[in-house]
Amino acid sequence: YIKRLTEAAEKIGFDPQTATALASTTTSSSLHLIKVTGMPPAQLLKQITSKGGTTEAALKILAEGGSWKQGALAALKRAKELSKKG
Repeated sequence: YIKRLTEAAEKIGFDPQTATALASTTTSSSLHLIKVTGMPPAQLLKQITSKGGTTEAALKILAEGGSWKQGALAALKRAKELSKKG
């Protein structure tokens, strides 16, 4: 999991050290939230996924059978789109 997240972060432009740190921190934080809240991962995911946001864009790609790298690229594209609206 961390390897896939790291590779995806590198694909969208993060250097290897930052990509590893992001992947590790994201994983650690997710596991901590599951432990603290007692919620199943799917329920937590629904709570943090904003309609029309970057996470939703990535998850759509993954649900369609795309790779983690493709999901990261979709999230980056959506972030760029959202930044232009502001």
